[in-house]
Amino acid sequence: MAAGRSNGGDLVSEVRGHLPRAPRLTAEERAVSRLRNPFVLLHHRIARSSTVDLGSSLSKKKGTVKLALVSMPDLGLDAVDRDPSRQADIVEHWSARKKDLAAVDRDACRRVLVAMSPAFSETYAATYMEAVRCAAIDHRADIICFNELGFPTLGQQPRADALAFTEQHVQPRDDRDRGRLIVCGSFHDRRTLYNTGGLFFPGCTSQHGIPFHKQVSAVSVNERISLPPERVTPCVGVFGLRVAVLICLDLADFASVAAVVKAADWIDLVLVPCYTKWTDQLEKIAEAMSRAMPGMVAMVNYQRTGHEVVVSKFGEALSARCPRPQPSGGAVIHTLMIRVDEFRNRKLQKQVDMTVSDRMEWLFGRLSRPARL
Repeated sequence: MAAGRSNGGDLVSEVRGHLPRAPRLTAEERAVSRLRNPFVLLHHRIARSSTVDLGSSLSKKKGTVKLALVSMPDLGLDAVDRDPSRQADIVEHWSARKKDLAAVDRDACRRVLVAMSPAFSETYAATYMEAVRCAAIDHRADIICFNELGFPTLGQQPRADALAFTEQHVQPRDDRDRGRLIVCGSFHDRRTLYNTGGLFFPGCTSQHGIPFHKQVSAVSVNERISLPPERVTPCVGVFGLRVAVLICLDLADFASVAAVVKAADWIDLVLVPCYTKWTDQLEKIAEAMSRAMPGMVAMVNYQRTGHEVVVSKFGEALSARCPRPQPSGGAVIHTLMIRVDEFRNRKLQKQVDMTVSDRMEWLFGRLSRPARL
């Protein structure tokens, strides 16, 4: 029996030697662990934030940053009498070879992505490019963010003309202009079966921008996408603000939200491109998240009266303007002015005022942040 226990112990030791070691808690983490949601101890192994360098042209602080939130027209995906030859439709893909489907779970391998017909893609691209032009030139926006599925595709791939137009309009236009950041919304990509967005900025070396991906599939509305193996939230520094981007239901994913809140010392604004009818719960999460950071969360939805834009700043609702002129193609632009120094000072004051007993502290565990981004 003694030998058996010894061999068993050797085997356990050998197995443990090949397992990754869990990160050790600091003394501060151990001291406050009883005050925190236990999920907080694990979230940073599941999701993380990653900094994207935008270069020197956008790094210098401005006194005021103008944010433009662009709502594209409804794709009509739930219209019973839609004409597939003129609008967007949904197309099935399979993540396994068809000959292998009989031996695996077919439903688990089924993917459902949005596809635009050639005629509709042409119209949607014209609407998108007019919205980019209006936000960049007419309103001189510093940050432009489109809604989810707001980027035009052809054959379920991003249109080359829309990519080139976006890249052109992030560039400085005159001596007073330093360029801008454009978050192009997202699109369903048949090459990866992902829901992919892009960050465009001056000097970006990729013609597709810096890609980021949706982390949660909205199966309740028949979206079935593949998900990247690691949950990474992109974060950028632009004109003195630190900006993170989540796509729609990523805002309801605790690990992704907690990863952003835990790094909130280095994040001021969270942009959330959406395509959803059900905004009530997301609005509540946005409010809680903006209070927990503390900071601002700005959601931009597709064109729906009264639900295009939801902004929460330090836990309070904020109104966005709908200025003139508006794009001629049917998109709607809302704008916000952010005074950087005033915003950062208020954020600092909110952080000082937060206490250990605050329910936000318990939910997101801000006292045990991971290493600096």
